[in-house]
Amino acid sequence: MYCCKCGAQNDDNARFCSECGLRFRPENYDAVPVQPVQPGQPIQPSPAVVPIVPTHSTKNNVMCLVGFYGALSSIVMMGSTSPVFFIISLIGLIKCNKTKEPGRGYAIAGIIITSVMMGTFIVGVIAGLIQRDY
Repeated sequence: MYCCKCGAQNDDNARFCSECGLRFRPENYDAVPVQPVQPGQPIQPSPAVVPIVPTHSTKNNVMCLVGFYGALSSIVMMGSTSPVFFIISLIGLIKCNKTKEPGRGYAIAGIIITSVMMGTFIVGVIAGLIQRDY
C-alpha cells in the first residue's frame, strides 16, 4: 500500500509508514492508493473540501407574507382590516431592509394594496355620509 501523506510504498500489513511514520487506520486500507513521488518531484497537496454555506436566508420574512396575504383578505373585507395589515406590511418591509431577508416585494405589494383599500374605504364612507337620506 502507498502512504496517503508521503506516497511511500509500504507493506500491505504495515501499521505505520516506513518513511514518514503516519499511522495507518483500518478505515484507510481501502482508500485509493497514492502514486509514489519521484525524487525531486514536489508533492502536490490534495485540494481541501470546503462545504458551501448559504450566505442568506432563502425563506421569505413572515411579517411580509402576513402583510401581503392580509392585504388580499382586506379586499374581501371591503378595506376594514387594511390599517392593521398596512402596519404589518410596513414592519415587514423595515425588517427586510435591515436583515436583508427575502420578502421585500410581498411587503411592498401589501402596502400598495392596503393603501388603495384604505383610500377606497374612506371614499366609500364619505360618499355614504353625503348620500344619506334623513
